[in-house]
Amino acid sequence: MGRYEHFTIGKRNLKCDNNWQELSCNEFKISKPTVFCFGGNSTISAKTANGMCKIAQNLIGFKQQATGEFATEEDVDFIGVVLGVNSIAGDGALTQEEKTEFVQNYFLPLCVNENGVPLPKEQILKNFNQITFFSHCYGSNEISDLLQETFHQMSALGINKNTANEALNEMFTVSYAPFKKCGYPSLQVIPMKDIFLENGPQNSPVSKQFLESDFATNSNGTVVYKEDSSTISILTSNMLQESMDEHSVDLIRRDENWKLINDDGVEYGDEISKAMGYALAGSIANSIQNQNSTTFTPKPTINAILEDVKDILVEAQSSEFENIIEKIKSEQANSAVQQATTSSSTVTAGQTEGNILEQQNIATYIQSPSQQN
Repeated sequence: MGRYEHFTIGKRNLKCDNNWQELSCNEFKISKPTVFCFGGNSTISAKTANGMCKIAQNLIGFKQQATGEFATEEDVDFIGVVLGVNSIAGDGALTQEEKTEFVQNYFLPLCVNENGVPLPKEQILKNFNQITFFSHCYGSNEISDLLQETFHQMSALGINKNTANEALNEMFTVSYAPFKKCGYPSLQVIPMKDIFLENGPQNSPVSKQFLESDFATNSNGTVVYKEDSSTISILTSNMLQESMDEHSVDLIRRDENWKLINDDGVEYGDEISKAMGYALAGSIANSIQNQNSTTFTPKPTINAILEDVKDILVEAQSSEFENIIEKIKSEQANSAVQQATTSSSTVTAGQTEGNILEQQNIATYIQSPSQQN
C-alpha cells in the first residue's frame, strides 16, 4: 500500500484482505452500476482510496450481504482511484496522458463497439447512466477534467455533440468540500469553515460571492440552492457546534447502521450527511433500475433532487441565508444582462462602422475603373 507513479484503481470487496481488491487499469470494464470515488490529492495509497469507497458505501446504507436489499456488492461496484505522485510536493494528480487513458479504458467502451463504431444513442445513454462519482476536495477537479476529456473524445469519434452532452448528463456527482464545480449534474457541499478553500469551489460564482461577504462570517445556518442549471450547492456554517476547520471528509462519515460517526457536538453535519447519502443513493438506485429493465428511465432531475434535499435540511435551513443567496443570484443575473446588452451594442457599432467603410471602398472602386487591374 505504498505510493505509485501511475494511477491505479481498486474495488471495495468485503471478501478480500483489508476489503480491497486491486484491479488492472487496462482490464477493468464497467459492467454494472459503478461509483468512482476520488479523494483529495493526498489519495496516493490504496488505504486512502479504500477509505473513500467505504465512506460512499456507508452514506447510502450499503448492505454487506446479498439479502435482496438495496445496493449490495452484487448490485454496484465502488471503485477507488489511487492517484500517482506527479509533483515535487508529493501530491497526487492525474497527468493529461492518464486522463486520456482513463477515458479510453472506462468511458469510451460505453459508446462504441469493438470496431470503434458508435452505438445507438439510446444504448449510449443507458450505459453512461451506470456511472456515479463521489469526491472530496481535489478529486472534483479530476472528475471535471475527465468529463471534459470524455466529451472531446466522443466528438472525435463522430458522436453527435448533443448525444455526448446527454450521455454526460446521465452521470451524477456528489462532492464534499470540492476544489472545483464538476460542470455536469452534481450536488456539492461547501463548508464555510474550510481553511483550504475559503472562497469555495472554482466556477461557483454564487457561492463565492456569499463566502466573500461579511454576512457569511457572522451568521449560522445552512442553505441549499441551484448554483446553476446542473449544480445543487449546500452551504453550511457549522458541521459541528465548535470547530475551526471543516474541510475533512470524515465529518460526513456514517457507520454500518447509518449513524453519523463524528456526532460529538454535531450541528448541521447529520442532516447534510443524510442529504449527500440520499442524492448518492438516488443516482445508484436509478442505475440499478435501468440495468434490470428493458426500458430506460433518465436520472432524477436537478429540480427534483433539490426539493428532496430541502425536505431533509428543513430544520437546518436559514431563511436569512436563502434571502442573501436570492439577492446574489438576482444581482448576477442583472449584471449578465447588462454585459450582454453592452456587448451587443459594441458589436452593432462595429458592424455599422464596418459597413460604412465597406461602402466607401465600393464607391472608390467604382470611381476609379482604371485601378481595377
